[in-house]
Amino acid sequence: MTYTANSPSLKRPSLGLKGAIAFLGQQLQQHLASQLPENIPILVRCGLKDGHLMVLAEHISSVRPDLDNTFRTLQQAVLNFAPELSGELRLYLRVAGEKHPYAYRAFKMPRPLGAMAIPSLKLPIFIENTIGNQIEPREQEGSSFDVKSMKTGATTGTNSATSPVAEKPQEPNKESLNAELPSEAGSPRRSQEGEEDAAPAAKKSSPTGRKIRKIKRKRNNSSIWPIAYGVVPTLVGAAAFTWTLTRPCVIGQCPELAKAQDLEEAARENLASAKYLQNLTNSKEQLDRASEILKGIPPWSRVALRAEGKRQGYQTEADRVGRAIRAMEIGGEAAEKGKNPPHQIMVWQKAQSQWIEAIAILQKIPANAKVYPFVQQKIEEYQRNLEIINRRIEAEQAATKGLEKAKSVAKAAQTRQSVAIGTSGWQDVSKLWEEATNILSQIPQGTTTYLEARGLLKEYGDRLEATRERQTQEQISAEAYQEARIWAEKAGKLDRNRQWAQAKNYWREALNYSQSVVADTFYYNKAREDIETYVAAIKYDEEQIKNASLLKNTRKEIKKICAGTPVVCEYTIAEDAISVWLSSAYVRQIRRTAIVADRSGDRKTLANVDRHIQKLRSRLEKISNNSGIPLLLYDPYGAPIGRHSPS
Repeated sequence: MTYTANSPSLKRPSLGLKGAIAFLGQQLQQHLASQLPENIPILVRCGLKDGHLMVLAEHISSVRPDLDNTFRTLQQAVLNFAPELSGELRLYLRVAGEKHPYAYRAFKMPRPLGAMAIPSLKLPIFIENTIGNQIEPREQEGSSFDVKSMKTGATTGTNSATSPVAEKPQEPNKESLNAELPSEAGSPRRSQEGEEDAAPAAKKSSPTGRKIRKIKRKRNNSSIWPIAYGVVPTLVGAAAFTWTLTRPCVIGQCPELAKAQDLEEAARENLASAKYLQNLTNSKEQLDRASEILKGIPPWSRVALRAEGKRQGYQTEADRVGRAIRAMEIGGEAAEKGKNPPHQIMVWQKAQSQWIEAIAILQKIPANAKVYPFVQQKIEEYQRNLEIINRRIEAEQAATKGLEKAKSVAKAAQTRQSVAIGTSGWQDVSKLWEEATNILSQIPQGTTTYLEARGLLKEYGDRLEATRERQTQEQISAEAYQEARIWAEKAGKLDRNRQWAQAKNYWREALNYSQSVVADTFYYNKAREDIETYVAAIKYDEEQIKNASLLKNTRKEIKKICAGTPVVCEYTIAEDAISVWLSSAYVRQIRRTAIVADRSGDRKTLANVDRHIQKLRSRLEKISNNSGIPLLLYDPYGAPIGRHSPS
């Protein structure tokens, strides 16, 4: 296959007239499909009549391409792919299935330098360069040209221009349009073939034809290569045309459409009952195979437009199923991360982002997709999973925050405990330990901090119990100390009232309360000091009680001594002295008895008086000795007559 390259944009094979027109239709269809913003399936066919290039573009009825953009795209494409053409470029737009086009434009084509028109067809012939020496242009069937004018680069026919000038469109003969265009892309109708067959007859009588035959004889005599140069492209063109007709759905039935339809229906059934990822995978494979089958139908096929529409639909559905598959893969990864909890917050957050990503992918799948019912189920399922993950993250964050707070409170409790004094101080410490244990007890199971929280909860619980015990001891000690002070105050008042026995009992109560103060408590040392005071007070009261008892006995004994007829004496008893005053009657009687006995010489009576006085004195001294109180003896006139200190 050889190529002519008269302009940088032209790269087409020398397939003969029919092949060249078919090839140009293919090029225009591919270019138009890629350039239109609507991206709609479109079929392009080309034909020649009276030297004018006719281009028909057909599309489906559901869309209408922009006219100006479509015509401009086709015009530019023809200039790029076949700038050598002259005459008119006639462009038509038609809805598939309709008989007549709904839009028409016509443009004048410029004639390129180095080309001249074929009189019968008004097609240009180009100067071709071959390998080796410069060779004269070969004769082409049905054409005539002037060799001299070729060598000088002159052209005949229409005026050449650098860009086509659009003429005012004229309404085409709608009844004859189908007769002017090929029935299939790249296959000219008989009317076109008739024009080609008429060309040789026109050539025979033309002067240009005679010049061509003259040059041809000269070339045949000089070299065989021009013959081969003309035969090879013809054979290649015939082979290409044969290959074109043997492509799928060009001639006869089109089983590819039925195969693709069966695959699409199977995929739809799979999607309708899909529950697992494998169902989606199978459906996508079926849609991809259907799309691939339709992709093999060439653009010149009679069903190319319908096949392209179906192929794009299958590909769209396959892409949507692919997105659903991707979302399920991401959801599967997220579910795998959530297995065997607990996990660190980073793991839960990664799973959370994957669920969100999977849901976002599913939500972008439109409602008209075949996979949409399955997608809706998965969206609801994934949203439930996302809610579970969100709660997991909240629980993990709360547990981590709670553990940190519990440790902070415990540290404050330890600091406060080291300087705690009295009931109020230990009460504050107890409240801190209680707060720490309450925080730890609220950390839920299933979090990463749960086991650590359980261990700390036992430790903090033991410290709370010890703190509460210390608080109780402080409370007991404080109450005991206060009670001891109250009893001691009462005992002191009794002592001041010389109520020694009752005071002693109160001092004993104070002592008992002081002794109940717990060791190592705030009031313990103070209680120790008070205990010594209370013991001394008890001893003092006991002595006072003893002294009071002696005074009572002393008073009883003196009363016995002083009693009689006449009264022997009068007395007072104090702590520092026992004062006894002999009565004047008793003294007169003793003296009278002694005087009488002396005058009568009654020595016995005198002796009895003397023993009586000694006995009185001994008894008073004994009382003084027993009570430990000095004795003072006075005559009836208050003059001291004796003194005795207890031994």
